[in-house]
Amino acid sequence: VEGTCANGVDEVTVVVPPPTADVTNVSGSTAFFCDGRTSTILQGTIPRYVNESVQWTQTGGPTAVIQNPTSPSTAVSGMTTLGTYTFLYTLTNSVTNCVTTANYVVVLEDIISISGGPDQVLGCNDSEAIIPVTFTGNGQMSWQIVSGPSINPILNPPYPSFPTSPVNFSGNSVTISQLTFSGIYVVRLIKAPNQGSQCETVYDNVTLVVSATPTTSSAGTMQIVPCNSTSGTLAGNLVVRGKGKWSQISGPSSVTFSDVNSPTTTVSPLINGAYKFRWTISGGEACEVSQSTSEVLVSSVAPTDANAGSDQAVCFGAKVQLQGNAIQNSENGTWTVSPSAGVIISDPGDPNTKVSGLAANTTYTFTWTIANGCGTSSDTVDVVTNGTEGADADAGAAQCYPTGTSTITLNGNDPAPGTGLWTQTAGTPVTITNPTQYNTTVTGLGDGDYTFKWTVSNVGCADGEDSVGITIAPDITVAQAGPGQRLCANNTTVTGNAPASGESGSATCIVSTSKHWVSCYVKKSRALIGYS
Repeated sequence: VEGTCANGVDEVTVVVPPPTADVTNVSGSTAFFCDGRTSTILQGTIPRYVNESVQWTQTGGPTAVIQNPTSPSTAVSGMTTLGTYTFLYTLTNSVTNCVTTANYVVVLEDIISISGGPDQVLGCNDSEAIIPVTFTGNGQMSWQIVSGPSINPILNPPYPSFPTSPVNFSGNSVTISQLTFSGIYVVRLIKAPNQGSQCETVYDNVTLVVSATPTTSSAGTMQIVPCNSTSGTLAGNLVVRGKGKWSQISGPSSVTFSDVNSPTTTVSPLINGAYKFRWTISGGEACEVSQSTSEVLVSSVAPTDANAGSDQAVCFGAKVQLQGNAIQNSENGTWTVSPSAGVIISDPGDPNTKVSGLAANTTYTFTWTIANGCGTSSDTVDVVTNGTEGADADAGAAQCYPTGTSTITLNGNDPAPGTGLWTQTAGTPVTITNPTQYNTTVTGLGDGDYTFKWTVSNVGCADGEDSVGITIAPDITVAQAGPGQRLCANNTTVTGNAPASGESGSATCIVSTSKHWVSCYVKKSRALIGYS
């Protein structure tokens, strides 16, 4: 000490004993929970040295219960209030009196969850889906479509690419619109925690199966490929809505499609004969498919020599049956006529087709042409009409009546200037009230199938004949294919309701081109006996 009044020096000695032990250093932590818990486990640093003890105390937040405050690991319960809980962990060495401490923080936040309910299968042409939303906790909700059908950009789809940008929403539902193209859409519902929260963003995916009426199928016209061809190109129409798929119906060999979903796929290998293919366009499981067929004729030899039959002299106005020769399955036959004004050829590809609309006192030349990829062959026949009107018979359309019907009316054409006659050719015998009247009644019928023939005669001309089928039966049973099924298996059973006596049932299954679904249609029908 130095000063004006005194100066002096003194010393003190501090003796530090040898160390007996170190002290464990402790470290704290912060934990966030968003799962609705009311308890947790505090895990402090475990003491490493002798003479050490620990003590847990709560220093902040809502009141909680420390189950074992002197254990490094203790349960804490009674955390029934959301908020921040702070606990002090103290480690003391009783010999050295050294102490280390750390804070452990537990933050309980709202449970964050979101659910969009079950997947949905929309009805045919439904382009809007309402997804019910249930959620808990605070935070912003949004939705986006994470995947969907791939649509040609030229069609200007409302969702040209995936995933779409998130769209914020609130409330208990979200509406997804503009689902105008069929396919499977996966909508993701998102709930993100508020800013500053440590909770994770949660998601829920909802699958929407969308169906739309498909483009009308057109498989193209018959094709005659060049002689000795072993491949051909189909000519289906472009699919604007839906998915197209080719299948083989028949043919002398099984073919391979270069791209079964392309309207202009190549098929091979082809051999001599006729092939039939089906072009099916599906718009989703809720809509009927559209399908059509086309034929491909393959040849390795020259066509059959055409024979149009013998010339005919007939009365005008009457139907005339042509007598062309048969064709092979690898050939195509076609009737043409000159002059053609007013002439109707009922089926130009049928060698024995009927023609009508022949005028009086006219010579018609019909040409029967047989063609394949190796060439053509033609022959002609003359049909000469006179000035007498011929006999033409039309028995009317097939008819179906409800059970219990005992009297019906036939609907033949007026035979004038000739005469007509009804005869029964099949079924339990009944009474034709006036056999020469074109619209006569028939009595004495019961449930069953009947056939009646209408013959028209005119002097000097060949008779005309036509038949009609009549069925009397109960109303057809309404077809029920059973409920829809969604499964994760490679087989299932489709159960339609049983057909009644006299009915037949059949099931047809159409597989989606995207292989996500199979639609099965159960059909029941009662065949009309005779002609329909």
